Amino acid sequence: MFISTIRHCRTCLASLPFFLLALLLLCTPVFAGPGIGFLWQVQGEKPLYLLGSIHLAEPDLYPLDPALQRVFEASDVLVVEADVTGPAEEQAARLFMERGMLPAGESLKQHLPAKTLERLKARGVDLGTLGFMRPWALALVLQSNELARLGYDPDLGVDVHFLRLAHTRGMKVEELEGLEAQYDLFADMDAPEEEAFLAQTLDELDAVGSLGKEILAAWRTGDARVLEQVIFSGLGDDPLAKRIHERIFFERNRTMAAKIERYLKNGRAAFVIVGAGHVVGEQGLVALLKQKGHVLTKVESGVPEIITRPSRQAAQASPAEQVPAR
Repeated sequence: MFISTIRHCRTCLASLPFFLLALLLLCTPVFAGPGIGFLWQVQGEKPLYLLGSIHLAEPDLYPLDPALQRVFEASDVLVVEADVTGPAEEQAARLFMERGMLPAGESLKQHLPAKTLERLKARGVDLGTLGFMRPWALALVLQSNELARLGYDPDLGVDVHFLRLAHTRGMKVEELEGLEAQYDLFADMDAPEEEAFLAQTLDELDAVGSLGKEILAAWRTGDARVLEQVIFSGLGDDPLAKRIHERIFFERNRTMAAKIERYLKNGRAAFVIVGAGHVVGEQGLVALLKQKGHVLTKVESGVPEIITRPSRQAAQASPAEQVPAR
């Protein structure tokens, strides 16, 4: 059970949300079928494609829209936030234990206010078993368990699908961040931030299922404005929430945008996959790249003309590759 939880945490960390609402956005399945979500072509020396993706899904997501497979076939390198396949599972478990545990002899009872401890008890959380975790780590475990209960599967995520195809074919895979950097974002939280993260998780756990409908509608229609509103409308004037969002979303977006620019100049066609929450809004990757003078074209469903025609070998891809790669 614990290893299964680590696997879900590992995949959700590839999105690094603050509130569970954002986690749901980045990890939600697309029940409607093979929609391409948020896909842009960025003009460069060679085409670069940027996909706002989902990290957990259900089998109904597959087969994917043909446009995504053609983009993959036309690319020289697959670029992801973090490669979460293969040896990464062991690395994630190690990092979780190293970063997410309290010092020996300490427990959450010494670090959390009585109200939060009562809420955990009311949810049946056994602090005798889980009380050795830091608040942010416990929050991720609670999120992961709820997502798993609802049937979300990290092995069906779009990024994992293409990572496995890339490794099978010997295609180059590169990371914008890596797992260690992502875990460190949580590990570097101070005590008030950790407590707020856990408290907000407890506030929103029960809303996961109902919020999914609103988010799915925006995803299906490709409405970035609605997704931005859903993710960030709850910030208000809370300085703590703004501080954490700045670190977990906006600072990372600026760093990733700078790295994406390098692929536009290095002569390689790149397929860049990030969590959908990173592409929306005035501080999202799409806006940041446009601000830097790059031309982005939204790719619609189907097989658009702007997508480079793949080689004959690629065009004859096995039907097995149209289902989740495992």
